[in-house]
Amino acid sequence: MATAVENYYRDYRTKEDFDLAFDVAGSVPQMKRYIESYVERSATVRGQVGGLFDVRYGPSPDERLDLFPPVAGVGPAPLLVFFHGGGWHMHSARDFSFVAQGPLAAGMGIAIVSHGLCPALTIEQMVQQARAAVSWLALHAESVGCDPGRIAVMGHSAGGHLAAMVALTDWSAHRPPSRRVSAAIPVSGIFDLEPMALSDLQDVLRLNEAAIRRLSPIHLIRRSPVRFLIACGGADLQGYRDQSAAFATAWTAAGNPGDLLFLPGKNHFDVLDALSVPDSELMNAIRSTLAAPAMPEPRER
Repeated sequence: MATAVENYYRDYRTKEDFDLAFDVAGSVPQMKRYIESYVERSATVRGQVGGLFDVRYGPSPDERLDLFPPVAGVGPAPLLVFFHGGGWHMHSARDFSFVAQGPLAAGMGIAIVSHGLCPALTIEQMVQQARAAVSWLALHAESVGCDPGRIAVMGHSAGGHLAAMVALTDWSAHRPPSRRVSAAIPVSGIFDLEPMALSDLQDVLRLNEAAIRRLSPIHLIRRSPVRFLIACGGADLQGYRDQSAAFATAWTAAGNPGDLLFLPGKNHFDVLDALSVPDSELMNAIRSTLAAPAMPEPRER
């Protein structure tokens, strides 16, 4: 009698199948060129657009952000807080200044956040720094023409995970208690860390079962007023598309406001190009998300 062959992970029969679904570096041959383009375009934007660069929001040298205020005279504007990708172990805010173009043209302010990286920091410590950045920005939003009541967290890939974790924060446990985030826009994000522990990233992430459970947004869903726009490239890797769809389904099934947007033909990297175009499908969806009426806080039972 034949013995059943156990899959490597869920529906992925072999490690090779798994890598095709999650291994960005191995599955996107042009990855290096995309990153080089990010850096080149970001340098151009910083040279053309005024901003407050390397602003410290916490005590460690890595806790810095670049803040691009909205165009003067537009009134209290929404503030996007962007967390960069890089597998929790690469890059900084300076590599992603190019994502400010679309939001600024749409009358928004945008902050791009740097934080510590693995393996020097754990993902949990990164989440704490991300929350600290949002808390700092909430206190200083008005001074740069932004509305502290309309802060939206956004992130790409690993940064999408951080954005989701910030959006799921129970701010009532913080002092002083307040609602820090009105919307979240993870782009090609990670919502379940379990496959990351099976990937080559585990060498630097060092995840254990408890951390996976504690730090995976898919396991932290509860009733919430935060409106999610879950975006992903339509040509992104299968693992990222599946995670986005699974989180969107679970989020709305819990009675929460949210939308799922797949951007046709976009892969894991050029999906961010839409943030450079003010009238792109992604930017239009972001505007709609931020313009939606605020949801009431869930009642205590």
